[in-house]
Amino acid sequence: MIRTRAWLRYIVFTIICAVGLYAFPGSTEIDAQVFAINIGIDRLENGMMRVTVQMPSGEDDGASASSGNSKSDESDDEQDEHSKQLKRAQQIQQQSKQSGYLIATADGVNFRDALNIMTATLPRLLNMSQVKQIVFSEAFAYDPEFMDLVDFMVNRNSIYNAAQIAICLGSAEEFIREQNLILGARLSKAQDAAWYAHQLVGFVPETHISDIYYAAHSGCCDGMAALCATNMFTSEVSSNVDASGTVYAGQISRSGANLNEYMGSALFGANGMVGRLTGYETQLAQMIRGEIVGMLYMSNGRITELDPRAKPDVAIDLSKDIPRISISVKLYMQIDDASPSVQDVRTQLERELLELVQKCQNMGVEPFGFGKKAVRQFLTFEDWNNYHWRDRFAQADVGISVDIEPIDAA
Repeated sequence: MIRTRAWLRYIVFTIICAVGLYAFPGSTEIDAQVFAINIGIDRLENGMMRVTVQMPSGEDDGASASSGNSKSDESDDEQDEHSKQLKRAQQIQQQSKQSGYLIATADGVNFRDALNIMTATLPRLLNMSQVKQIVFSEAFAYDPEFMDLVDFMVNRNSIYNAAQIAICLGSAEEFIREQNLILGARLSKAQDAAWYAHQLVGFVPETHISDIYYAAHSGCCDGMAALCATNMFTSEVSSNVDASGTVYAGQISRSGANLNEYMGSALFGANGMVGRLTGYETQLAQMIRGEIVGMLYMSNGRITELDPRAKPDVAIDLSKDIPRISISVKLYMQIDDASPSVQDVRTQLERELLELVQKCQNMGVEPFGFGKKAVRQFLTFEDWNNYHWRDRFAQADVGISVDIEPIDAA
């Protein structure tokens, strides 16, 4: 009897498995899916939304990657609209074969509509669980629908919430098209390495799309995201000899095979983007946030290196109508014969940090995380929400002191 029951259970289990495989043939097989690596979002002039997706094409690796700006020998003026679209599609197809990555776009009235159209036209099921980066055009980041889309993406299980977010000063589609493999064997790994290098210098913040979502809903701190652009080497660069990185993405004086670059940060309020910081201002902001690893600092034509000794000490007094915020930044400064004086660095840095805080106050944003400390003085979330921290911070009395401990550069 026992042996008969065991056999029955085995037969029933086998039938259930067979039915499941028959009912959903290939639905979860990896060969039936294509994995998105980068996503771009643009708002077109006609009001439509364009979604751009970059994914592996299964061709060669990126050793022979070509730029997305390839031009045909025939002038566009001599072609009709249909010929232009066909020629462009052929160029994109050829670029995909060379780079090993496919670029696909779709237009819709909103993100879901464009994604639905794209899903219907791709040769595989689109899987966005491995997305490394989501790029929004700056024009769309200012759009009232931006935060609604962020909410949708974060709450949609199929989109990877730890994807890096970047704001493009220009077309997100063109930026994605230029996101080619320059070094390494895989674009996804190369992007991870590039993000690490960028954030180590401090010119851009490390921000995931979920960070923007939670910052907008917490009321304790506003979000920051990296600025990116395709550098066509046509912009005038900064001539400030006393600060490195006083530019935005797309303005860096350099050369190299990669046209895409990251520099500076976008600032977000509760309803979307409100302004920018240069790469240098982003370094200073991250110093106040306690997230800077180290930075080169220039004063009076001399250069030194500053490294954090500890997290900044922040004291917040809410006993009066206007909050009082006191910040103490503690740094090591490397000293040699070519270094500026400690006093010059301290005076200049205190002034620049205070100017940065005042700039953010004027924009009505608080990206430094002071609210995370202020909220501890309230017993309930209702009391905290009724305090309206963003409005109070804009009027806050802020004092900054810099404590520098010199160390031998040798």
